[in-house]
Parts: sequence; structure tokens; C-alpha cells
Amino acid sequence: MSVRLAACEPCRRSKQACGHERPICDRCRNRDQSRACVYRARPFKRSRIKKSNPTCTREVPATTTDDSASSSGIPDENPADQTTRDVYRYPNPGFLGQFSQSGILDQVSTYATLNPHVPDTNEPNLALFDLLRDRDIFDKAIHCVNRLERLGISNLCRLVRMWLQKGVNLSLGGPLVAKCNEAMLEWAALVAPRDSEGGNSNLDIQQQAQTLLRNTNKVIVVRKESSPNELFAQMIGDNLRLETAGLFLTAAARAVLDTPYFDLLYAGEDQRRSILREIAYVGDCCVELCLALDCLNDLQLVLQYENFIVHSFVDGDRSYQSWKKTGNLIASLYALGYHEDIENQSHNIPDFIAELRKACFARLYALDKNTALFFGRPPRMVKDYCCFQLPANLSGVWSDDTDNTATSSRVSQAEDGEVSRNQPREAEAINYMAGTRCCALFASFKEDILWVFHNRARTPEAKITNKIVGIRQRVEAQWAELPSHFRLATDLKDCHVGPFARDFLAGTRLDYLHTVLLLNLASEPSISKPNSSTITIAAEMLSLTLEMVVLRDHLVNSGTSLTWKVALYGLPAAGIVSMALLTQGMGTYANSTTLSFSKLVQDLSVLVAEIRLGAWMQKGDPNFSLFTQATRTIQSVLDSALMQNLVSSTVDLTNASNSNLGVMSESIVGFPAWNFEMDFWMNLEDHLTVET
Repeated sequence: MSVRLAACEPCRRSKQACGHERPICDRCRNRDQSRACVYRARPFKRSRIKKSNPTCTREVPATTTDDSASSSGIPDENPADQTTRDVYRYPNPGFLGQFSQSGILDQVSTYATLNPHVPDTNEPNLALFDLLRDRDIFDKAIHCVNRLERLGISNLCRLVRMWLQKGVNLSLGGPLVAKCNEAMLEWAALVAPRDSEGGNSNLDIQQQAQTLLRNTNKVIVVRKESSPNELFAQMIGDNLRLETAGLFLTAAARAVLDTPYFDLLYAGEDQRRSILREIAYVGDCCVELCLALDCLNDLQLVLQYENFIVHSFVDGDRSYQSWKKTGNLIASLYALGYHEDIENQSHNIPDFIAELRKACFARLYALDKNTALFFGRPPRMVKDYCCFQLPANLSGVWSDDTDNTATSSRVSQAEDGEVSRNQPREAEAINYMAGTRCCALFASFKEDILWVFHNRARTPEAKITNKIVGIRQRVEAQWAELPSHFRLATDLKDCHVGPFARDFLAGTRLDYLHTVLLLNLASEPSISKPNSSTITIAAEMLSLTLEMVVLRDHLVNSGTSLTWKVALYGLPAAGIVSMALLTQGMGTYANSTTLSFSKLVQDLSVLVAEIRLGAWMQKGDPNFSLFTQATRTIQSVLDSALMQNLVSSTVDLTNASNSNLGVMSESIVGFPAWNFEMDFWMNLEDHLTVET
């Protein structure tokens, strides 16, 4: 009697004859598909559907014989378990406010001296029974694990470790990256092929997918006295979660972006972009699976934010995906209830979790305001419906060596941004948390300015004027209250600090200048005729942005990328300067002590040159279209402004007397002297006077 042998997945899907050799068939070996050569656990066995209990209304997905169903590899269960159970999967409502139906019923229960409705976090999560039979989720998990194994995790771990050694990290998930990197390195060793035994992997891919889903579906348990290691223990090793893999992939994507060459993975720009998109795709799979499990938590919110940052590099800052992902982030924040006062919830959570939640709020609040300004759309997080709160920039919060009683002296979170009652302001370190605090502080002013823009036409002018004056006073006071080592006081090239601190100082200064520029624009009747104060602020923003572009090799990302800084700060500043050149001309700056026509033209020309020459922005980058469109406009402005001034200068030269112009000797103006002789350039200024 002949025995039926199962074909491997590549042969079965391509409908080719399989040699059935194990662990890798000859056909896959010859086609360099060894890692994809996987045999199904139950190639010929089909689940039998028994009649469901007529009293139960839940539908069980029927077992099909198509490729996706047969390859999903749903684990064997007791036949009795395969019948329909009285187990239902209800949606997770998330945070419910006091005016929701649950809030009202809770008040009724409290009034009736009954126990208020509090979700029981200790009850078993029965939803996993349904999830493992959800073909779509389980197939996505298997697909995610398959793609994850092909990425070369060991080499990515080396790249991430090298990236961290440069002093760079994720702005929000930084404390988690090192542990995630170690966990994924262990996982890579676990699933690597065993050459000595000839096996494909120590764990079957389907079993890995099931384990990841099961671990991700578990509730993360933390108490007031919990340490960071207790949190890490629930996301690494045998408890490896999809959030862990996702955070590692976001760090790997950022490392690829910051490392032009890494021979173990890529050797050129095309290969680098290819692996970046692959990492981003697998990271998306992790995020989508986490959200599909409907068990939102702190790790998933951090993962969503860092995944958004990666997509801003992959899809561009001006894409619909960036706008949509920002909305998804804010929706998750609201669902978790982190727009409420976190201090009131901190009696049963450790300090590092409370500070992480505050950092999430601050980052998303600032992101919402800056994207609203960048797109010219309404903000989606408003202070009237949120408790504005900032994280404390305290050292050792994520260290197990820190005494919880020492760090539990809570930080006063007033809107003035005070760091701590016990910590001197000048001692505050320059790090990602400091950047989070500063960007959220200035974002709160930007929300007030957005209100002015929106209500200017229907509000009395006196009220608008008083509002602008009040905002300006608070902005200047906030800038003065920042620690002195947070304020850039010299040119960037003369700032002798590390790459991270240099980027931080420039970014904080640009954020402040951007706020002042918006205030000036809000107080002017039209932006087509900016006043000298507005032009001065825009010129400083443009100059500082260009200095960052020129010194980009001496900077590292301190929270926002250089591309985003140029798009958010540099391009609007260039627009204001261009408008001034068109409408006011060169004569406006003849007697100015703060503005120079030649300096404005020079800065605009440098911006155009940096983009057009491809030294900083190459063709194929997702933001290339945005910047090239801006450079075309700026170039046309430069051509027009220079032509107008050339015509004006020609008229002045024609009307001027010969005595005022001076007479240049033949030896100076002769042809040989025009051949870039030094005498010509040294004597030109002495002989030629142009009055404007």
C-alpha cells in the first residue's frame, strides 16, 4: 500500500512535485528556499464540525480546505473542545468617563451601598479560545513569524547594539529597547536551524505564533512596589510578546536609518531602503496583531508611537498614513484613560509606569499640535478635555537599584513646567525626557495660538489683542525659566557639546522661535506683508535650520529627525523670508541692523542647493517631493527678487555721476584682470559704489 507524503509549503503552493526530503527538500535547497521549506503539522487531517448547541447563538467558523485554512496550523484540541462552548468574546471598552453609562451605574451602585463595578483583572481571559480559531488572526501571526525569521535577527541585534552605543535611542520606548534586543537575540538562537541534528528549528512556526498570541493576550500585572525587572520578566524569555518584537523592530528600523553602511545586512542605499521597508512591514504586522487582540496596554501605546515615527521616515511626513496613525495614537491614549489625571491613579502603580504614561501623554500632545500646524488642520487633543501633565526628568526611575520610596516623592505637575520640589533646575539633564517636557510646554502655547487663528474673525479685537499679549508674556517667561544649559546662546558651530546635546539645543531653540513666529503671524492682519520683527524671527529660524543641515554629521536625533525640523520650522521660515523679498525688496534692508538682504538670499540659496544637489535629501526619499516643490518656489522667488534689484541698481548707476562711481584703470578692468585675478576682487570694492 502506497503511503501519502506531505509536500512542503513552497512546493504545495506552487503546485510543483516535492521530493519530500526532510528537513529540506531538494527542490527548495536548489532554489535557495531553505528557510521557507516548512511541512504542515496536519497535512491530511481535517477538523469535523459537530452540530452546535441550538441554545447557543455564537457561530463557529467552519473549517475550509483552502490554502489559508490548511496552512494555519491551528493546534489540536480535545474533540469536546471543538464543539461550540458557552464562551463569548466581548469587546474591551477601555476607559469610560463619569458620564458614560458605566459611570452612571457605578454611582448608582455606590449610592445603593453596593460594590461599584470594577473590572476583575484576575478572571481568566477566555477570549483566547476564540482567537486561536480566528483564521485571520492566526494566519497573520504565522505570516508575521515567518517574515520575522527571514530578517536576520542576529545581525539586526548587532546593529541595534552598535546604534545604542552612539548614545541614540527611541524617544519614548528607550528604557525598553535594550531588554527587547536581548530577548530577540535569545529568540533568534532558539529558532535558528540546528546543523548538527539537521532540524529546521527548535520550535515549530505555528507553535511560535500560538505562544506569541497567548503571551500578548496576558494582562501585564504591576503593583506599587513592582520594579522594572518585574515588568521585563513579563515580556521576555518564555513570556516573549508581540510588543517586544515590535519595539525591537522599531529600534532596528531607526538603526538602519542612522547607519548608511552595515555589511552584514546591506552595502548600498537600495539594499538599505529594501530592508527598511521589510522591517517596517513586519513591525506593522506586530502592531496590527496587538490591536486585533483587543487588550490595549502601556507597551502597545509605546509601540504604536514608535511605529508611527518609523512610518514618517518610510511614508513621509506629508502622507495620509502619518495623519491617520496620529489619530489612532490619540484614540488609544483616550481608550487607556491617560488624558485623565495620572497622579490620582498612581497609588497602585510604580513610579516608572506613571512617568511612562505621562511621557506618552506629553509626546502625543506635542505631536498633535505640530501635525495640526504642519497640515493646517484642527488639533485632536484639547486641554479643555485633558489634564495637562508632564513627566519628571528624574534619573534612576528605571533602575532596580533605586529605592522606590526615594523616587515616589511625586513631582509637582503644574503648567509652568517645574521639574521637582527637590531638584534644582540647573541640575536637570539633557536627555529624551527633557526633550519631551520642552516640546509639550511649547505645544500648550501653540494650542492657544491655534485658538486665536480660529476665533480671530468672530471675537472682539480687544480680546484677541489681550489674548496674544498674555500668550507672549507666558512664552517669554517659559523660555527664561528653562535651565541655562537648555538655551542656545551662540551659533551651533560654536556650541562645544556632544552631538545629542547640540541637536537638543537647536531643536528647543527652534521650537521657541516657531511659537514666537506663530504669535507674530496671529497678530498681523495678513502674512503677505510681514513686519520686521516677524522677518527677523523667520530669518533666525531659517539660519539655524540650515546650520543643522550643514552640521548634520555632528548631530544625532534627540527626539525629532532633521527632516521633520526642516519641514516644520525651516520651510515656513523660508516662506516668510521669500514673501518679504517679493513684497518689500532690497531697499527695506539697507539701513537695518538686524537684517541683511545678502544673508537672506544666501540662506535661501543654501537651502535650495542642499536639496537639489542631493547631499542631504536624495531622490527616492519619501519627503523628496515636498522639499523639491518648496525649492522650486524659493528659486523662482530668488530669481524674481534678484532681477528686481538688478534693474533698480542699473537705474541708479545710470543716474549717478561719474565722480561718484570712480574710474577704474584699464589694468583693472581689462580682460586679463577679469580672469579671476586677485587684484580685481581686492580693488573692486574700492572703485565701485552702488547706492541703493
